[in-house]
Amino acid sequence: MEYEKFIQCIKRTKGIYAKGTFRQEAIYEKLRERGDDYWLHLERKSEDELGKEVITGFLNKWECRLDKPETERGKQLKCNLKKAVDQLPEYYAGLKGFRLENMQFGKDNLFLIDCIYSIFRQIKPKFGAVPASKLMHMALPSLFMMWDDGIIKEYGVKKQVLPYFERRVWSYTAFLVLMEENIHHIRKTNPSGPSVTYDELFGQINTQCEERDLPITRLLDMANYAISRERNTFQKCRKCVEVASQRLDTMEWYDKLAKPQKPFFDC
Repeated sequence: MEYEKFIQCIKRTKGIYAKGTFRQEAIYEKLRERGDDYWLHLERKSEDELGKEVITGFLNKWECRLDKPETERGKQLKCNLKKAVDQLPEYYAGLKGFRLENMQFGKDNLFLIDCIYSIFRQIKPKFGAVPASKLMHMALPSLFMMWDDGIIKEYGVKKQVLPYFERRVWSYTAFLVLMEENIHHIRKTNPSGPSVTYDELFGQINTQCEERDLPITRLLDMANYAISRERNTFQKCRKCVEVASQRLDTMEWYDKLAKPQKPFFDC
């Protein structure tokens, strides 16, 4: 995605937020104020705390439409969410320090990412790709992206088989590779030139968009919102899609079953 288009998309999304009753950015800042340690270690929370603080206080406020914790299905959901987050610390620890803009995707870290995503996707009842991505982003915001159904559809993400999971689901790792490619393209086309460091670049973007220290993953999510909602004005970067697809075709996967038989993205 070219730099100027990226900035335009973010500003358009901010305009949409400003007109609605759901002030997403204010809520995002409040959620981040809980601290990195809070989100990285949800296993320290009880089932009731997960129901109140995470399901009701976060995911359902962000339109995930999960079962309410006080209902019978909701009680089952928060119990299974607790079982899931109890499994995650060792996987998160294996990815500590990684950032999306310079991620070296190999079979070891692909396996860790897919394991985390797989654990969330196995939660029942009704815990899909969207809430999984939101909790992954909050735990490791410099690495993981949020997405929603509109973004998945717009980018034409394909399905893959995950470890410990019998059915094919949307390929979250493929989406991360594509978003990393977008970051590289943004850097190459920014007004300061390609020699700017990533930290300088992200600070420059925050300043231009009148934000404060948002991670690039969140800024990309805001741009993706405009791309997925206003297709007549904003389109996905086909160059980034093409390069990402080529990378995915040549990547070494941890298991041949993890690689889908069809291309990851619809151009």
